[in-house]
Amino acid sequence: MRKTLSRDILVEGVGIHTGEDCKIIVKPSMAGKGIFFSYNDNEDQKGYIPCFIANVVSTNRCTILGNGKVTISTVEHLLSALNAFEVTDAELFIERGSEVPILDGGGKYFSEQLADQELVEVDEQDVTTIVIDEDMVYTCPDSGAEYQLSPSDELNYEAVVKYDNEILGHVVATWTWGQDYASNIAPARTFSMYSEVLGLMKRGLIKGGDLSNAVVLVDNGASEEEVKNTIYKHIPDVSDVTIMQNVINGPMYFENEPARHKILDMIGDFSLLNATIKGTIRAVRPGHTGNINLVRHLIDLFYG
Repeated sequence: MRKTLSRDILVEGVGIHTGEDCKIIVKPSMAGKGIFFSYNDNEDQKGYIPCFIANVVSTNRCTILGNGKVTISTVEHLLSALNAFEVTDAELFIERGSEVPILDGGGKYFSEQLADQELVEVDEQDVTTIVIDEDMVYTCPDSGAEYQLSPSDELNYEAVVKYDNEILGHVVATWTWGQDYASNIAPARTFSMYSEVLGLMKRGLIKGGDLSNAVVLVDNGASEEEVKNTIYKHIPDVSDVTIMQNVINGPMYFENEPARHKILDMIGDFSLLNATIKGTIRAVRPGHTGNINLVRHLIDLFYG
């Protein structure tokens, strides 16, 4: 069954990587159109970026789609919520900016907006299903992420986050399709190590990051005073900084919040397959590059 929205959703805020003021309007669409970004070019004519795997142009710190003229970054959180709510057809109109706003750092806002409206059935045709009928292992040649796929009567996700330090270490989360996405997955925020964030801040990147839309774990032994001085210097409008359980302005929402966020990203990235999956996917050290390459691998296996 194909579904679309019953009314528009306004998505407005800062882009975490660009710092741009961004605005996207999620609109109902006709059956069979799929999910696509649209925009007005310089001649006031509409252009389109279908949310297909073929239109992924980069996976550097986020998933970026493009059509040769225009790109839109950080699409994974919005696509994750649309996928989890089984929205198959929607127009994502880019009114300004080149990035989906980071908002709460996960899918909470999108989920609340989708839950607050009645989705509309637009076609009885079922979405294509890819059935995992035998065990397989895929290792991403670019990132080293490992994906173990096995048969199941439902879609199960397991994300294993492994870091070679004691601050995060080994964290696992699981989720089965149909469980409460809004409560269990959507609130999980993007995360990073302070040592990485420090370098990005000094290079003038993550211009839209703040201390509410990301989990930042202090992994380099920096003192609270050192962290405060650096953040006050690089992130505007921050009034207070604390460190709790090695998390800046912590604690985390969930003990395994980073692994839950990896599942959120996987749901969004796998939506670019434009098919549902029946099987269990266990991902070790997953990221956008691994997710997208796995989708390409599945297309080769099932359609090649």
